[in-house]
Amino acid sequence: MRITFRKTVLLMELLTTAVCLALCWKAVSWALQPGLFMMMDEISNLHRFLNGVTWSGVTILPHYAYNDRPVGFVFERWMFDVFGFDYRPQVIGMLLIHLANMVLAFIIFRRFGVSVLLSVTALCVFGTLATTAETVTYIGANFDVLCLFFMLASMAVFLFDKPGAAPVSVAFFLLALRSKEFAIVLPVLLLGIVYCENPKPRTAQVLRRLWIHLLIWAVFLFKYAWLIRRLISETTPGNPYMIHANFKTVLTSLSYYIPLIFHAEAPRAKWTVLIVTLAVVGYAVCRLHRWALWAFAAFVLTILPVSIIPGIRYSFYAYAPQLFLLLAVALVIEDVLTLAIKNERNRWLALTATVVVVMTSVVSFQRTPYFRNRVNWAVEVRRVSAVTATDASKLLPGITPDSWLFIYSAEGTPWLLLPGPCDFFNVLERRPSFNCVFGGSLDEIQKRYKDHGPPKYFMIYSNDGSLRMPSVTSALARQPTY
Repeated sequence: MRITFRKTVLLMELLTTAVCLALCWKAVSWALQPGLFMMMDEISNLHRFLNGVTWSGVTILPHYAYNDRPVGFVFERWMFDVFGFDYRPQVIGMLLIHLANMVLAFIIFRRFGVSVLLSVTALCVFGTLATTAETVTYIGANFDVLCLFFMLASMAVFLFDKPGAAPVSVAFFLLALRSKEFAIVLPVLLLGIVYCENPKPRTAQVLRRLWIHLLIWAVFLFKYAWLIRRLISETTPGNPYMIHANFKTVLTSLSYYIPLIFHAEAPRAKWTVLIVTLAVVGYAVCRLHRWALWAFAAFVLTILPVSIIPGIRYSFYAYAPQLFLLLAVALVIEDVLTLAIKNERNRWLALTATVVVVMTSVVSFQRTPYFRNRVNWAVEVRRVSAVTATDASKLLPGITPDSWLFIYSAEGTPWLLLPGPCDFFNVLERRPSFNCVFGGSLDEIQKRYKDHGPPKYFMIYSNDGSLRMPSVTSALARQPTY
């Protein structure tokens, strides 16, 4: 039976999709293994609930320039109310939102003219990046995952321009704004979409589709400008959240995040990634490729809010922006092949060869120490935190509420207890009940805090995560030996 060219294309698309799903699953499935526990911001965010973070406390306008994200906090509150400290079902929820992001991204890629094969391949890269794996398996980064979901949903609805689309797009825009601050750039991106669709649109057409977005945008811009001005005046020198809104800071941040996205650690590799990125941007400019330039602008704008805070740089911040960077690269590859190869079959063969090279690179990367080290670190910290959580739960009934906890942790980093510190104990009690102090020795702790009244409790943390409470007499008499 003769297989037609169209059937061959379809088979290749299905095969690529299957491989993509398998590779994306491999990149995050490690988070579902048993014995893992919550860590860091996943604990400190829960501490907010002790002061009553609920939907009734959600405000439309922000009260703070940074970290005023009620949608994400309420999402965490809901998961905690349902699952408690059980990490696995909560990370499954994160992965489902991440999957929805990939589906919405595929729809947008196709609307922008990227072929099915290249769209799937670009999303395969997105789903297997270390920055992606670290973000979607970290419940404390739900703000980035949720914000991207609402932004993509708003864009997808806006692109179809059906009756009633504008109010739905606006609703998603508001949810994105209250999930994380970088959503403030969305109306600019939507305005760019209008001009990419029609370089000379009528003003009435633009206002019909965007007037509500622009009105809300203006209100939030004014509010954030006032809050940022207050934040700058209140931020003390040396604070890592100090804002440096200048071109040099933004350029330095971009030169950090772009190589980070593509796993470039060595100086030569970093420069190679930056040069290739600039070459791709240059091609888009020379070709006046509107959609590719829009995608590059979307990358810069979405990462801009964190680019002006050089003291704080996390891989989670790249999760949403990198999707637009990959869209830009896919659009340029599509345009290069279309320009260079006129024959459809030959162009498809060249595209298939490109896909094979990219997929092979993805498979190779997942086997590198770079990726494995990040996975192993997260797994180890979560396993150690599970040990600490078990021991802390056993010790808690013997501790008087409203006590001071002095913890000797010279053997290792007490990952579970660091937030707060000791937010975990307070979340266990469901109220702010304990104050914690870490020190190099129990004698040192005792001397430094001798004026603190009782009740006091002394604990010893070991590098395997175990936590024990020696008798007060022995704790005061000598520094523990191992």
